This record gives sequence, C-alpha cells and structure tokens, in this order.
Amino acid sequence: GENADDAKATELNVLFDMRCHPTNSLLSTSLQDWQGPAILFHNNSTFRDSDFNDIMKIEGATKMKDKTTIGRFGLGFCTTYHLTDLPSFVSRNYIHILDPHKRYIGHQRGGVKIDFCQGRYAKYIQLYEDQFAPYKDMFGCDVKSLSPFNGTLFRLPFRTNNISSKISLSAYDSSEILQLQESFIREAETLLFFTQHVSSLAIYVINPNDTPQQMNLIHSVNRKNVSNPLSFQPFLQTHQQLIDRILDGNDETAAVSTCRYQLSVTHKADTNWIVSFA
Repeated sequence: GENADDAKATELNVLFDMRCHPTNSLLSTSLQDWQGPAILFHNNSTFRDSDFNDIMKIEGATKMKDKTTIGRFGLGFCTTYHLTDLPSFVSRNYIHILDPHKRYIGHQRGGVKIDFCQGRYAKYIQLYEDQFAPYKDMFGCDVKSLSPFNGTLFRLPFRTNNISSKISLSAYDSSEILQLQESFIREAETLLFFTQHVSSLAIYVINPNDTPQQMNLIHSVNRKNVSNPLSFQPFLQTHQQLIDRILDGNDETAAVSTCRYQLSVTHKADTNWIVSFA
C-alpha cells in the first residue's frame, strides 16, 4: 500500500491467487516451488527509471533522501520477504525477478530484468512461457503481447513448508493464507485513512481451478472527499510536515489540519469521517 501511494497511484488491488501454475518451461528448474499460490498487488501507476534501481537497494538508502516517500522502496518493500524469497514485478516494458540470495536465478546482481517489448527478447518469453504464466491477464497484464503494461503488478509467491529459506522461517499453507486474507480485509479501511493518493482499494481471490476471468471481488473500500475536493492533499501535506519536524527533533505543535470524507465499504453503510492532526 505504501509503495502504491508513493507512486501517486489512485487505485490499489490485492489479489490472492490460489492457483498452481505450470513448471515445464522456467528460467531455472529451481524456480518450480515458486509457481504456486501468491499474493499480487496491482496499482495504476508505473515505475520511474530511478525506481528500478532503488528497489534493488534492500537497505533503502536511496529512499532516505526523500522524506515524502514512505515506502519507495526501503523498509516498506523489505516486508515482502516475510512472505517470499522471490518477489517479482511488471511495470512499463520490464519484468523484474528479485533473487537477493542469488539462489534461484544465479545472476550476480541478485535478480533478472527483462525488457519484454524488445523483439530480441520475444524468443525468451516464448521459450520460458510457464515462467510468465502467473502474470497473464492479471489486471490487463500480458508480457507475451510485447506491449508496455500501463501499471505496476507485484507478485509474491508464498513461501511453503517444503522450501528451505535463508531469509525467513515463515511459511504459509492454505489456512495461514486465509488468515492473511482476513487480516487484509480488517485493515483495508484503516489504510485509506492516511494515504495521500490511493482512494480505492479492492481485494480479490482466484480459486485453485478458476481462470483470471473468474476473479472474485471479496472486499472493497472507496474514499470520497465530501468537503472541498482539494482539501485532502493539503491536509496530508501538513501531516507530513509534522512528521518531518518530529524526525528532525523539532516537536513543536503544528496548526490543526482537518479533512472530512466518506468511506464506502462492501456490505456496510457509507460512513462519514472527520480527521484532524495538530
């Protein structure tokens, strides 16, 4: 969520993909264990050129130079390794698979980045078709089309008990994935309280034997400003200024900033909120 908000996306989609994808044509046979159930995050923004480099800096050193970004891409992205050893993402004309321990892909840079719009890479997309199958038709993504993807799609395949990981001991079976799903639903409303740009959040599930076209919406939250439509951005800018002063050791009280908005939540009546910071 933080990464999407930092990217100035207005929509965030979370998908629990419970399918197991083919394993016959992968970049490496060692990747077979990562073709199973995964959580995907989609937003309607695209990576900047600098983002492709920043996301490789696991300690988030670059991020610290810009206090206006909370999750792009330091601590916020590092939390993905609680779920997986092998995060990947598609944005614009690139697919990027991260392998920080250089264990699965064998690339010296800890991952591989493929420009799937370049004709010379088209044969690799065909040759390793199963590797890219999990992204097909996910929120309009199709790397085989050789056309840029106008958005960003992260895929975090769940670490299972049969995977020996050097990153984390956390593993996820179907019951733990369900618990995570329920946790996302509980926290969905809270997330939109403090996002600067994201105003729509949807959570989906694809069951093991379903197709992408059978993606099931299980929860959604939408935020609508009901006062001045332009009031929410200055409100959050004031909030950010207060955080910056505290981080700089200056905790003087800021002027009160208030915003009023409406939340629409699946299976609930709309609610109106007034949020203030001082």
